[in-house]
Amino acid sequence: MGHVNHSLYKYRIHKRSLSSAIQNNKDYLSEYDKNLSQMFSSLTRLHNWPNNIGVFLVYLTIADSKSVFFYWENKKSVLKNFSTYCRRSNQDFKLTQYFLIKRIREVILSKKELQNVRILFRIIFQTPEILFDTNFSNRTTLNILYKCCGNVEVFFNSVECLES
Repeated sequence: MGHVNHSLYKYRIHKRSLSSAIQNNKDYLSEYDKNLSQMFSSLTRLHNWPNNIGVFLVYLTIADSKSVFFYWENKKSVLKNFSTYCRRSNQDFKLTQYFLIKRIREVILSKKELQNVRILFRIIFQTPEILFDTNFSNRTTLNILYKCCGNVEVFFNSVECLES
């Protein structure tokens, strides 16, 4: 198991874990989502951010594919608000930006609907830092490329159907 302590490894998600209980019980999940929204809404008000930043943080936390689209459409606003926050709270903006992009990479890897050639081109042209930032793992970058290109045949077949 490498450097992961065996007892910590056993603690990971299993059928009886709190994370599994939340995901598998609609009542718990609904309560969790409501509390998460309230938390980010409070954070948004505290820092005088636009409300959509709070919604974005909820999407990012629950790994919703909407977070990636929101980032593309509101990149300047997101970075401006986070930059202002970092400056006021004496935080490292580059580190904040790193973790933001890292999370977006995780969302892309976890959502099939974000793994296609169209999304890959959008990443390359709108947010190349998702793939090409030197601070990220080359293996993970290749995994993103592989997953996006793995659907190339499906993409071209759909184009052929449209042309017929």
